[in-house]
Amino acid sequence: MQPSLPYRLPETVTGQIDFLCQLIGLPRNSFNAYGNLSAIPDDVALEILTGIVLYHHLHRHEQSQVLRLIHQQMQGRPAISHAIAKITDPMVNPMWGLWAKTTAELEADLEFSETVSSILGLAGAGFSVPSLYQMTKKSPVGSRGPGVRTHPVLLVMIWGFYYNHDAGRKEIQQELVRRARSH
Repeated sequence: MQPSLPYRLPETVTGQIDFLCQLIGLPRNSFNAYGNLSAIPDDVALEILTGIVLYHHLHRHEQSQVLRLIHQQMQGRPAISHAIAKITDPMVNPMWGLWAKTTAELEADLEFSETVSSILGLAGAGFSVPSLYQMTKKSPVGSRGPGVRTHPVLLVMIWGFYYNHDAGRKEIQQELVRRARSH
């Protein structure tokens, strides 16, 4: 089965190219600094961009075709390396390329994220700066029991995890909304 883009693309080829460039963080205008994407015929540019988005869901043979197309059609090493970086970034950190994940993977990630958020909420980890400050003042340093004062570094680490986790959850939600809306 051939994978397909999980997005509703604009009607025009130029609109599709602009949408995919924006999606993967490769604006058509700024891409000119790495090599002129405008110099490539629109159908080839669209094929390259579609290949980059679908790369992680293709078979090895199809992946090598995408890489071959990038090397043959894009001019200059900076342009080629920039395009290949868009393929490899999601390998390093999947959050750098949510567009490379399937909708099912995103939904599973969101479900896990919602579970973690609910557990953190039950543990009282809905952090804000005032609540963080209040947690450091619960009781004197030497006391024992449920009101034990927590070390500020531990609190900052927990708050950082919560903040980072919440930001990732919002990015997943935004990507699912982008896939659901029409253009």
